[in-house]
Amino acid sequence: MKVINLHILKSVLWVGLISLLILSFIYVTVILFINLENFIQNEVTIFKIIFFCLLSFPEAIIKSLGLSFLFSITYFFSMMYANNEIIAFYNAGISLTRIKTPVLVIGLLLVLFTFFFNEGISIPLTREKNLFFNQLMGISNNYDNRNITIADQQNNFVLYANRYTDGTREISKCIIVFTDENNKLKKKVVSEKGKYNLDKKQWTFYNNIIYDIDGNKVNITNSDQFISPLIQTDPQVFKNLSNDVKTMDLKLALDYIKKIRFLNPVKYNQIATDFYQRLFEFLSPLVMIIIACSVNYKFKKNVLLFSILSCICIAVVYYVVQMLTLILAHQGIIQPALGSLLPFAFILLFTALSSRLLRKL
Repeated sequence: MKVINLHILKSVLWVGLISLLILSFIYVTVILFINLENFIQNEVTIFKIIFFCLLSFPEAIIKSLGLSFLFSITYFFSMMYANNEIIAFYNAGISLTRIKTPVLVIGLLLVLFTFFFNEGISIPLTREKNLFFNQLMGISNNYDNRNITIADQQNNFVLYANRYTDGTREISKCIIVFTDENNKLKKKVVSEKGKYNLDKKQWTFYNNIIYDIDGNKVNITNSDQFISPLIQTDPQVFKNLSNDVKTMDLKLALDYIKKIRFLNPVKYNQIATDFYQRLFEFLSPLVMIIIACSVNYKFKKNVLLFSILSCICIAVVYYVVQMLTLILAHQGIIQPALGSLLPFAFILLFTALSSRLLRKL
């Protein structure tokens, strides 16, 4: 049995690693050609371009890992059926399930590898690549944002800002609405701008019109400055971090998701969906391996060709389902985490039904 396991592991890993190198190289080449015009216009040197490609390589490995082992395992089973090796396994009393077991173990190991490699190497280097690219293009990292609304249910206020400027940590044209415990309107503040004090960790609003509401009475006053101990919102919540949630530190991303869920429910669905897509990306190699193990390899001719086509078709269905669920999650129709998990559940159900059907054939 050890010899069989070694044979399976060696066959799958050898082809898988070669495929991974080829696909990763193609991925980096595509990124290079996409940005080639920008590099030429900004007169970027060849050494900086090579360094940019090297920074892109870990990301390419993550993106190519699943497809590489999809091809590797498909090739292994196709050759096993085409060369009638499967007959030798059956005569030795070794079932197809026993042959697939080491392959699934590879899938589980790849899941662990993908998660730790992505969080420990790929994402930090992707951040470095983005910063390096911005420096080459002369682009400043802009976290400015527009039309932000946050709702703090704990302190009973809703704040709207027309614009947030990250350089000065200021919000402009603000409207703050305070409510009581029964959600009845208590106070409204219209401010020209608000500025965050890092030392005191508080917001100061300038040139204010304050509406104090007591039943049917409204008292209107003007104030140069307005400070409320209830408003202690971190400026990070106002930043435009929709793209950075995929590359920021995992702990920081989790804290940001928790804050944005209560302070900005409108923005939460899109950002949380992108975060969970990044978090569950480690399942991709296992999904591809499950697809490869579920295909029927009993073709009479052109086993490799038809097997690869079958796997590609199923993989396309998986990515289409993923695309649809991510759109639904972005729109808030389903929970953000389900946007990434439902396609995986779909593949598990599909493979279970297909395996049961193949047994009857």
